[in-house]
Amino acid sequence: MNKLQRILLYMSLPVVIAGLSSCESGGPLFDDEGDCSVKVQFVYNKHRQALHSINGIGHDAFSNSVSSVHLFIYDAESGDLVYEKKEKAANLKSAAELNIGSTTEKSFLPVDLNPGKYRLVAWCGLDDNDQNNAFELTGDDTKGKFKTMTVKKNSSSGHPVNSEKYEAVYHGKVESVEVTLNSGGQIIPVELTKDTNDIAVWVQHTTATFADGDYYVVYKDANGTVNFDDNSLADENLLEYHAHTTSLLTSDSEYNGSTVEAGALIAHISTSRLMQHRQDDARIEVRNKAGETVYSLPLIKYLTQMQTFTSDHQYYLDCEDTYNCTFYLTGEKEDPSTGAWVPMQIIINNWVIVPPQSGELSGN
Repeated sequence: MNKLQRILLYMSLPVVIAGLSSCESGGPLFDDEGDCSVKVQFVYNKHRQALHSINGIGHDAFSNSVSSVHLFIYDAESGDLVYEKKEKAANLKSAAELNIGSTTEKSFLPVDLNPGKYRLVAWCGLDDNDQNNAFELTGDDTKGKFKTMTVKKNSSSGHPVNSEKYEAVYHGKVESVEVTLNSGGQIIPVELTKDTNDIAVWVQHTTATFADGDYYVVYKDANGTVNFDDNSLADENLLEYHAHTTSLLTSDSEYNGSTVEAGALIAHISTSRLMQHRQDDARIEVRNKAGETVYSLPLIKYLTQMQTFTSDHQYYLDCEDTYNCTFYLTGEKEDPSTGAWVPMQIIINNWVIVPPQSGELSGN
């Protein structure tokens, strides 16, 4: 070997060694290292604007909606957890920072993975609920024990109860993605679905006035556990969501040709994800101070029958995260046992329903 050959050999050695990243050697995983680094992109375009778009897809609202991410990556074959990362959305990378585009929104998380097939699960926004301790992730991180989100509950009157005000929580998944040795620059989009809802209920009675504590509003559903595979896991018992904020109003109202003093009860309730298959059992209830139900309505059933934006009812429930419900009711106030209150008019997100007074559509 002549002198020139030896020089060329020595010059090539660092290049070869540098190329032996964790991806090639089967070593540990490190962020931002190696040619098989992938870029996980968090995308949130399943929201209200999507319902009104021509193709059913809204703009990516991740940067304006989501404040934190918690990513889990599992080996697709063994189910083992191989990577976990919590990060504030503000600390994610933009496309411009990664030299893959000109957009400035921060929605990318670079991850170094060994070649193989993976399943990705993301839970976003949970950190914003730490103060009220509203949710927790469950699962033991071994052999396919994938994380699920559960609503933390306290007990009251036989049913688990929650009256927290939820900040927005989202989940996303990628069932299977293959990472190759030379996958540097591969983008893995994780589409997010919102898992929290806000329900504002206005109860107006034709003749009754409400004193503080006379009546209260409850949303009742078996949706205390949310799974990443897009199905809500039914709890053994129904979960009652009570209002985190209530207020009373009194005003004069015209009824049967005369002016009467009428009251309105306004309740704001947070709930986890609404699921279409719960449409016959999930209900909004108005109860008196004794806990007796004076009015009950199957909320999800009404929502899925009223909406016309899409034939996919679950897609509608996932996009529409805020519901404003107004119930104009009549009936005996002091003795609901003689007949529960009857709805004269129901308004949900500007959709108006005037049920027949036979009570067939009263929701009872």
